[in-house]
Amino acid sequence: MDSDGVRAAIDAGDAEALAGLLGDKPGLVTALVAAPEIQPTSPLTYVGMARFYGYAQHTCTGALARVLMDAGADKDDETKNGAPLYCAASHGDADVVRALLDAGADVELTDPASRSETALRAAAAYGYPEIVDLLVVHGAQPRSVIEAAGIGDLSAYDLAALSERERANALRAAAVNERIGVIDRLLEAGTPVDAKSDGRPAIYWAGQLHRRSAVAHLLQRAQCSNTHWPETLGRSPGASR
Repeated sequence: MDSDGVRAAIDAGDAEALAGLLGDKPGLVTALVAAPEIQPTSPLTYVGMARFYGYAQHTCTGALARVLMDAGADKDDETKNGAPLYCAASHGDADVVRALLDAGADVELTDPASRSETALRAAAAYGYPEIVDLLVVHGAQPRSVIEAAGIGDLSAYDLAALSERERANALRAAAVNERIGVIDRLLEAGTPVDAKSDGRPAIYWAGQLHRRSAVAHLLQRAQCSNTHWPETLGRSPGASR
C-alpha cells in the first residue's frame, strides 16, 4: 500500500522522501498508517507515537510533522483515531508537540474517546514535564488537580477538601514531573508519602521514569516519617505509562 511508504519514510526519519511521496500523491497525507500495537491512524498522529513504540529511532519527528502539515495535514484532526497533539503529548514526543503548537494547534482539544482527557492532562499524568511546560506556555489551562500538580501550582486547591484518591494522584503527578515544592505541600497537608495511585506509591512511578530528584526527595521524606520501603522501589528500570 502507498501508506506503507509514508510509514517507512517516517520510521527512517527521511523528510525529503516523505515530502516527495506527498508531492506525488497528496492524498497520502490523510491515508491511514497501519502499525503493530496501534490502530490505523493519520500520518500526523502516527509521527507523534512512532518513537514511543520504537518504530522510529531518530530525532527528526518534529521536522516530519512539519512536512506533513505543509502538505495539508490537519493539525487538529480528531477523526483518525486521536488528535495529533493529544497523541504526541501522551506518548512523550516534545518535538512533535512543539511543531504542532508552532502551527497553532488547539491546546484544549480533547481525546475523542474521553472528553476529560486533554493533552495537558496526558502529559502531566504520564510524566512529561517538558511537554507540560510547552502546553502551559501556549495557553493550556489545568482542569483537575492532576494537571495542577503536574504544572507545579496547587494554589487554586484546598488540599484538605480533596479526597484521598485525588491527593494520591496529585502526589504521583508531582513526582513524575519532579515538582518538588508540590510534593512537599501535599505531604505537609497530610498526604501519606506512600499513598497509592493505580496501586503503587508515587515513588514507584517516579522511579519508572527515572525522576531521580523526586525519588531521592520522597525517600528522604519517607525516612522523616518512618515509612520504610525497599530503596529499589524508586529505581525500577524501564518506563511505564
